[in-house]
Order: sequence, then C-alpha cells, then structure tokens
Amino acid sequence: MKTMSPARKVRRELKKTGLLQEGIMEVEKTEMSGILNGKPKKRRMSLIEYLLHIESSKGGQITSKITIQVSDMIMDWLVFEANEFLKKKGSPLRIKPKKSIITQVEDGAEFDVCFEIDGVEVLFEIKMSQNDNIFQGSTHGKNKVDDFIMIQFKVNQHVVVEDENKGILGPVWIGVTKEKPKFIGEASTTSSRTGFSYRKEVYSVEDMEDCTIFGSSKPDKTKYKLIGKKLYE
Repeated sequence: MKTMSPARKVRRELKKTGLLQEGIMEVEKTEMSGILNGKPKKRRMSLIEYLLHIESSKGGQITSKITIQVSDMIMDWLVFEANEFLKKKGSPLRIKPKKSIITQVEDGAEFDVCFEIDGVEVLFEIKMSQNDNIFQGSTHGKNKVDDFIMIQFKVNQHVVVEDENKGILGPVWIGVTKEKPKFIGEASTTSSRTGFSYRKEVYSVEDMEDCTIFGSSKPDKTKYKLIGKKLYE
C-alpha cells in the first residue's frame, strides 16, 4: 500500500473537517462588521457605497482593498482559533504559530501557515482571490513552498454591513494544488503581479476532483472554471 504523504493527510483533514469553510463563516459572523475600521456598518452603508465616497472608481482598487482585509481576517482565525475547532472535531491536524516552527525551510521559502499532522510539519502558502479562476502571484516571489491552498470568494459589496453578515463572502471555492504552482505572466514597469490558473494542460478532470475541497470545477477552453458553493446549503 502506498504511504500517504503528510501534505495529502492535511488535504484529507481539510476535506473531512470543513476547517476552511468554518473559518470563513466565523469571519462573516464576528469580523466583517469591523471591515474598513467598522465605518460602513457605522454609517449603515454597503461596502461599495462607502468606498465610492473615498475611492476614484469601483474597479480593481476597491476589490483589492476588500480582498486584503478579508484575507487578513481569515488568516487571523486560522492562527488563533482553528485549533479549538479541530479539537472539537477530533482531528489530529493542528496549526502551529510561525515562531514555534522547527522545520528548516530551504532557501528561506515563504509560507503562510504551518500544519502539523502525525508529528510532521507541512508548510502551505494560501492565496485568496475575488478574481474569477485566477490567483495573483509575484514574479519576485521565487522562494515558494510546494503546497498551496487556493480560496476564491466573492464579497457581496452591495448589502448593508450588519453585526452578522451571513453569506456576504459566498459563493466560495476552496482547493489545493497538486504541485508547486507556476505563475504565468511578465512583470511590467509598474507591477510584478502574475497569475495562476488551473490549466487543462497540467490538471486533468480527476486532478481537479482530487484537489477540490469545497465547490466544483468545469473545464473551459484552456483552464478550469472554478464554481463556488454557498456555505449555508
């Protein structure tokens, strides 16, 4: 019998426990009311209504501002709250704070979260995006770990922010990569951002089924369309 790698064990536990879905729902209930320093909630406004008062357009700048804040909220929940959830689920998976990690990271590779499973540390980078089917990277980020978690969500910018905001971050797609992702594109004079998509030349339909934790996918011309799922179905 083929031995399961630590990274696959982490993937199995993520699917089994629904850890990432739980984190996103908790952020909706407890954190989204404080987004943008709580000003939209205080003024009884939607995010887009509030931001159009202080931003020049409703394009990528606004979406990026919201994505960054939501991503930080989700990461905070994973680091400080997720282990209690995992204990309640009876899972052997744990998340370790970066300051306690003993793994020697080759060439100072960048990562976002350290999972521990069966006494083994597994480092993951997490990419979150509101763009359809693409995750942003950086041409300067050469030192990457092998394992990535990808989370695609779609903030409803048009609902008034409340104390609890059920469904404001859905639909959601969550998956992992089968290998270190290759970010495609060329840096410009003003930006070093490149993009990763699940491309058909690299990922088979079976690969996509294996890599998907929440949601589904559908092959398109050259890549897969990532189909988010509502968290409360």
